[in-house]
Amino acid sequence: MKEIMKNRIASTKQNKKQHVLFLFLIISSFFWLLTKLSNEYVTNVVYNIEYVNLPAAKLFQNTPDPSLELRLKATGFKLLGENINTKTLTIDLQNVRYSKGYKYFILSRTKQNELQKQLDKNIKLETINKDSLFFELGINKFKKVPVIADVDVRFKSGFNFSDKISISPDSIEIRGPEIQINKIDALKFKKLKLQDVAEDIYYEVQLELPENLDKVHYSEKAIKVVARVEKFTEGSFHIPFEIVGIPEDAKVTTYPKSVEIIFQVGISNYNKISADDFKVTCDYLFSKKNNHDYLTPVLVKKPSLVSSIKMSPDHIEYLIQK
Repeated sequence: MKEIMKNRIASTKQNKKQHVLFLFLIISSFFWLLTKLSNEYVTNVVYNIEYVNLPAAKLFQNTPDPSLELRLKATGFKLLGENINTKTLTIDLQNVRYSKGYKYFILSRTKQNELQKQLDKNIKLETINKDSLFFELGINKFKKVPVIADVDVRFKSGFNFSDKISISPDSIEIRGPEIQINKIDALKFKKLKLQDVAEDIYYEVQLELPENLDKVHYSEKAIKVVARVEKFTEGSFHIPFEIVGIPEDAKVTTYPKSVEIIFQVGISNYNKISADDFKVTCDYLFSKKNNHDYLTPVLVKKPSLVSSIKMSPDHIEYLIQK
């Protein structure tokens, strides 16, 4: 028992010695660090930059560099603080110099005093680690561009559009830096693909906005696609055709004397269609030039309400007498 107690006492004394040694090391390191941080050093620190006072009517055409590296001289304490609590410095661009096109620049040395005033008085700005700062500046431009439809519709059998697809709006106003605005001539919306359509179409579709043009503002970012869909029926008319290019002293006899026009039309528009809405011609000179012994009927007039037009026959036999 006495032996165990002796061992415990010895262990306790050993632990106390280790704790004292550890505490001594901490205190020594602390004072060593204080000594080191009290010395002066030269090092680089990166600051966030805000640009102010752009020339009148000018704006950035692309995002400028948001940071700037400065070479500073100060005590370790000051430099440590600058690295931990990085502040934002401002650079005045009122006297920015023109280069060419959209290119402008300022010489870094002309901004040294301006930046020094924004630093702690115990920090000395040695140099700016860039000789020059470059920018792209231009005007704020407005422009109206068309919207291009991209719609793929597959109808259920017997159905079709009763009128043209309508997109609203059909053009968009865009605003922003002219260097970016000039790259946009038209806008498309995400492809609308529909299957087995048998009723009216009404969709809102997002525009496909160009990448890397982050400063452009759009009056709309979505487009409405609207179209009437209805059941279609088939109609037909026998249309007499006109022959053009016949010599004045010639007489042409044809067989047949008319062609049949077969078409599809929405039921609601069926009674709006008449034979007078169609016109068919045959060009005699075209047949003669191509050594054809027949005339080719061509549909030169049709109403906008009809679709899937077929014509029969597609060859007209003829006899010419002079």
